[in-house]
Amino acid sequence: MKTTIYDFNELGRTHKSIGVNEVITNAVRNNVDTISVISSGNYVRSLIGEIRNRGLEGKLRIVNLSNERLGLPCEELLIEPKRILRDSAEREQFVTEQLGEGVGKVWDSTDYIPDSYLLKAGEILEARPDYVSLGVGSGKLFLALSRTIKQKGLATKLIGFLPKAENGVFNENNIYEENGKLYFKSFDPQSPADKLVCPYTYHKPEILQSCEDGHVLIEVDDKDFKVANRKARKLGLESEVSGSAGFVFLDPEIREKYGLTENSNVVLINTGRGYNWENQLRRERRRKGLFAGLAATVAAAGLVIGGLFYNSIPSAEEMKYADLNGDGVVSAEEIYQCHLIAGTFDWNTEYEKYEKLKEHPWIDRKTLAEMKYQREILEKEVIARYKGNILHMHKVLGENVKFEYLSDLSFNQLHYLDERAQFEDLSNPEFYRARLDRARKNHDKGIDIPIWDVM
Repeated sequence: MKTTIYDFNELGRTHKSIGVNEVITNAVRNNVDTISVISSGNYVRSLIGEIRNRGLEGKLRIVNLSNERLGLPCEELLIEPKRILRDSAEREQFVTEQLGEGVGKVWDSTDYIPDSYLLKAGEILEARPDYVSLGVGSGKLFLALSRTIKQKGLATKLIGFLPKAENGVFNENNIYEENGKLYFKSFDPQSPADKLVCPYTYHKPEILQSCEDGHVLIEVDDKDFKVANRKARKLGLESEVSGSAGFVFLDPEIREKYGLTENSNVVLINTGRGYNWENQLRRERRRKGLFAGLAATVAAAGLVIGGLFYNSIPSAEEMKYADLNGDGVVSAEEIYQCHLIAGTFDWNTEYEKYEKLKEHPWIDRKTLAEMKYQREILEKEVIARYKGNILHMHKVLGENVKFEYLSDLSFNQLHYLDERAQFEDLSNPEFYRARLDRARKNHDKGIDIPIWDVM
């Protein structure tokens, strides 16, 4: 299949940034004093940023509505436990009742779909792809696309991915009404795609109606979202787990189920890295550094050293699910290494495996971290030099080198791609001269290698 990536990172941290200028403009134009929203973070932060950029702090108030405090940088108004405020009118009335008449004119923008979304939908659909794959939370981007497809009479089908049992579309058994108020029975989301979880969405009827037009909604597990996120990041994209939900479509079983062929044109949407991207990276680096460093050290030094670390690492129950190599799958070897580190290793049944593991070369944590850091830098440079064009990289490396992601390549192959790109860059004459000098020296030694092959 032929895939194209539409990356909202080029427009901001998240697709929620799209249209916030329109929201604030409408609020100012209609003399709104308070904007209420229901947001898990990205949308409300985008609104606050726009208010600051316009110097409207103190003039336009933002209130986020939720059943529990989220620690967002705005006023948070708590709804009674398990209650759902079903539409803008109900939310505006609730805010006015809770804050009093002094709150001024209230406008709830939770369900508002800006015209900017429709413009972006037009861009995404410009090449008339066969499929567009994305994550679905409240459903605003999904609906912008489905409305545009219908308006233009396109044959494009949407594939929307939702957190299983934690979304506002397939929630019939979790919603009930009492005394004219709507409630959910229970909602304790654990999905890593946290920006997609919700017990309710106002747009549910229209989202379900779109399925009658041939669009598809699929509930998936946490593992599917995590694997999709790793695939997106291996392609050089910066994305929180919610943002890369559309990459679940790369799963072979799903592709086969929906009849994708080599000629199918698919757009995968990355809705962005979100406002907690830097914190997410720091957490991942700490976790991977700890697991990888401890696993390598214990493998070399034996179970005794593993015992010294026992009190400073997570429990065996937590670690047995650890993805030590970061490939999205926990292998038998990784489970074994976790038991070794945690001190739950069975000498009677696992000794032979342990002896094999000790044969692995010893690498200290600092060296391992530096190697990973240098590779990350090199991968980013290669992506930048080739502008993400994987086909060009395939041509440079030749047909004998099979790879789907940059992580499939060795460090030397990445280095070769980087230097070859620099050689072809006529704006870098110093590099060209240096390579030419090395080629001449090799020629003098009787070695004839193309300039870009001189390593």
